[in-house]
Amino acid sequence: MSKKIVVDEKSIRSMYRRDCLLLAVFAAGLWCTLVPVMTAVLGLAPSGTVKGLVMFVALISGAALTWGMLAVFFHLRRNRDEIYREDLENLAALKKDTEEK
Repeated sequence: MSKKIVVDEKSIRSMYRRDCLLLAVFAAGLWCTLVPVMTAVLGLAPSGTVKGLVMFVALISGAALTWGMLAVFFHLRRNRDEIYREDLENLAALKKDTEEK
């Protein structure tokens, strides 16, 4: 009854697009969380020094996490065929083993 797993270029592109979309959603979620939290904390900070430190830490954290997500994106783009072909082959083998039992 479940969908047959096919290892072809269309399936690879589909998985790649899904993963890129997830990376974009996570990046947007990161900044949509970080900016309001940073704004709230800046409103509570007692001095300019604390505000500067909060701003610095928030921007460095956000930049590092965004850079990490970009690194994952470039890795997926560069090694798309190997990564997703192996993943689809393993899913097909797992499904075959499950159906045999």
